[in-house]
Amino acid sequence: MEKSLTSLQNPRIKGFAALKDKKQRERERLYLVEGVRAVDTYLSCGNILQTLIFDDEIPLPDAALDLVFAARKKGIEVLPVGTNAIAKIADTEHPQGIIGVARMGDADWRAVVRKASEAAPAPLLLLDGVKDPGNLGALLRSAHAVGCTRIVTLPGTVDVYSPKVVRSAMGSLPHLQIARMSGTFEELGACLKEEGYRIIGTDLDGTSLYEENLTGNLALFIGSEADGLSFDARDLCEGMITIPMPGKTESLNVAIATSVILYESLRQRLAQR
Repeated sequence: MEKSLTSLQNPRIKGFAALKDKKQRERERLYLVEGVRAVDTYLSCGNILQTLIFDDEIPLPDAALDLVFAARKKGIEVLPVGTNAIAKIADTEHPQGIIGVARMGDADWRAVVRKASEAAPAPLLLLDGVKDPGNLGALLRSAHAVGCTRIVTLPGTVDVYSPKVVRSAMGSLPHLQIARMSGTFEELGACLKEEGYRIIGTDLDGTSLYEENLTGNLALFIGSEADGLSFDARDLCEGMITIPMPGKTESLNVAIATSVILYESLRQRLAQR
């Protein structure tokens, strides 16, 4: 049986807690996954979890104990800690007593941009300045639901591995090919053109998405909640789409808007089969 770590000054406890900071996550190429349901999903996704941390000072529900047993069986490091240590590591106010430490993906953005192999691919998503972590996580969950797995984040977009994004994504991250663009918009545009993408952006004054062809080799720019697309992103777009809103509401948040667009794209792709 592993020895429980209870001291808040223990280097490993401090190291795990530091993963709430973006710079530390990038340095270690690790991030935190909180909660029974999320950890359960990650355990079923191959060699993603490095360590499973659990609170051995409280009675855990059977579902959490099953995860501890499953992690040991898969050869994942299992680390018992005290309740105060869990509280220090966790980002939530009331942690569930179980936290996974996951490895970041290592996809290159150029590889993500390359054409999908399937005949009727889902759009390539390009996230331009999406700042709210809760919205980004919900957006990623919707993308996973419709099979839209190729995503590139652009400057100004919140870190996809931040704790709130990970929680809001509800276990979707391991199923997605996500990369952060490290080049310039000019390089992105050249890569998109080389791969033959039709490039569309979102705008309140665009063409109705129900009048637009959202099938084929499509790259879809999604802008920030407050400011929309950046000028650099707009310059790459061949057209703009919008969601009709007969109710005259000012706007939809970016997660809901993206979900509407992705499901219309899915409907169109299914109609072509």
